[in-house]
Amino acid sequence: MIENLFTVKIAIGEVENKDINRLFEEDAYNIKKQIVQNNVTEWNGDTFSTLGYKLQPDENMTKLLEHISQSVYELADKTDFAVELKEFWFNVASPGQFQEFHTHENCHYSFVYYVKAPENSGDISFFNPIRGDYTPDFDTGVAKNFTPKEGMFIVFRSNLMHMVKKNLSDQDRISISGNFIVK
Repeated sequence: MIENLFTVKIAIGEVENKDINRLFEEDAYNIKKQIVQNNVTEWNGDTFSTLGYKLQPDENMTKLLEHISQSVYELADKTDFAVELKEFWFNVASPGQFQEFHTHENCHYSFVYYVKAPENSGDISFFNPIRGDYTPDFDTGVAKNFTPKEGMFIVFRSNLMHMVKKNLSDQDRISISGNFIVK
């Protein structure tokens, strides 16, 4: 008998109203300017991030987060539960920047939403949790890559090891990431 163990499900979706991305892009750059001027950040990665800045969602962000949270309901294998946003943040990856291997702790589901994703701005790579060897050889079945595009989002289990490849474009890649808790 053959049985499929430990299947990892992710949700991939798209937001229809991409016009909102210009507002999110403006927000990302305004917040980045504030943080850099005040030197307030908890993130030590290559990519600029507002992680730890405790952002409050405006009306547009609330609509986006509600849309994405529907995928959490679809992915979670429970019948009676609530989804709560723990946090969200902006990421701005300038040309040449990347995000190293990581997971998201103390939460259940995480997401990334692409505000601006120029061609060659860096795929997101999810690593097979069964393999356990996070080598940079991305074509051996160890990782599954997804090419970002504006308006696309991915929801995944927070403990799924992932990274973002180097931005090889001549423009910034801007994304919004966040974490959900299932109660």
